[in-house]
Amino acid sequence: MLENRYPNCAYDIPSHAYIYNFALNVSAPYLAIDYYLPSPLMKFRLTHFGQPEWPNFYSYSPDIWTYLDREDAGEWRVTLMQTLPDDTEKAFEERCHVLNGAGFLNNYKSPELGGIDKFKGRIVHTAVWPKGYQPEQWKNDRVAVIGSGASSIQTVPGMQPYIEHGYFRPAVSLR
Repeated sequence: MLENRYPNCAYDIPSHAYIYNFALNVSAPYLAIDYYLPSPLMKFRLTHFGQPEWPNFYSYSPDIWTYLDREDAGEWRVTLMQTLPDDTEKAFEERCHVLNGAGFLNNYKSPELGGIDKFKGRIVHTAVWPKGYQPEQWKNDRVAVIGSGASSIQTVPGMQPYIEHGYFRPAVSLR
C-alpha cells in the first residue's frame, strides 16, 4: 500500500489532514504509519461495534463525476454519489477549483551519473526503498546520499547511527 518506507519516513508536516478524525496522531514515526493506518480502524470497530467490521459511516470508492462548469473561472462541478448504510444513494455537489494531488509525485527519477553502471555496491532510491531493507542490512556500510530533498533530510538521520561512514552531496550540484 505505502510506497515510501525509507528510514525516518514521516509526514512532511504534522497535519490533521493526514489522519483519521477519530484517532488523532500527527506524529506517527517511521513505519508506524504502516501501523497507524489500519490500527485505529480496527480499534474503532472493536470499541464501537464490538466486532471487526468496517464502520458503516465510511464510504470507499464512491462514484465521482466532474465537469468544467465555468471555464472563465476555472471552476468545476464535482458530484459525489455515495451509497448510504440503508442502500439509498445521496448526491453531494460542489463547485470548486480542483487540484489533483494523486500519484504524480511518486514518479521518481534517478540522477544520471557517469560511471554508475560500474558501481559494485547497492543503489537505493528512497521512492522505491526495498521493503525489508533495515538497519541490519546497512550496518557498518559506507553510504553516499545524493540529493537534499525531504526524503534525504529524513533518511540521513535514520541511517547515520548505523553506518561506518557517510558522504552527502546536495542535489544542487547535479545536472
